[in-house]
Amino acid sequence: MKVLGLDTSSTQGSVALFESDRVIAEYCFDVRATHSERLLPAIEVVLKHADWKISEIELVACGSGPGSFTGLRIGLATALGIAFGCNIPVVSVPTLEAMAATFSYSSLRICPMLDAAKGQVFTALFDPDGHGGVDRICQDCSADPLAFAKGIDRPVLLIGEGVVKYRSILHDALGEWAYFSIPGLCYHRAGVIASFGLNRYKADPTKAGMTTYYVRKSDAEIETEKIVGG
Repeated sequence: MKVLGLDTSSTQGSVALFESDRVIAEYCFDVRATHSERLLPAIEVVLKHADWKISEIELVACGSGPGSFTGLRIGLATALGIAFGCNIPVVSVPTLEAMAATFSYSSLRICPMLDAAKGQVFTALFDPDGHGGVDRICQDCSADPLAFAKGIDRPVLLIGEGVVKYRSILHDALGEWAYFSIPGLCYHRAGVIASFGLNRYKADPTKAGMTTYYVRKSDAEIETEKIVGG
């Protein structure tokens, strides 16, 4: 099955083509403007290098957050647009869970973190399940990185852009319990999203569809509530 994987949860975007248990092409890019300017050209790049046509795609897998509100909505709209245009299913993949699954071979508990701005991170905890996947220990949340780290009770592998941003804070809080991924493996990848999404779809095709995990309200929603409440 030919799968298009997308993830726009953070300032790093990623697009991949996946088939027969392998990544055919993958393109990662750092966004300084918006994903709306980079995502479709990135899809064109991977299709060209793989010599695929968009009409050959059989499934779209999209990272569903938590993450940037704008980025997630752009990814969601693009995934749904391609799925509708090609008359194919689309499946959502929790971004933090997919990040953790990249390290399913680890012997440590895994803590992915994305920068949530305002001094917070989007994060959760996972344990490797011994079968190439992960078991969720807690739900995705938006948290102060220091406060969250103080609640960790064992050695942990820390991954993600939030870890890069708050490395010194996490190191001070966890000491010898803090294990940091090398930078090149720290970020979410669309190839993993595609693989994860394909496995989900094969396990239960009836659960195809998009669900976005925002975790917290957007600034626009908060301001609107203030106005209405005031």
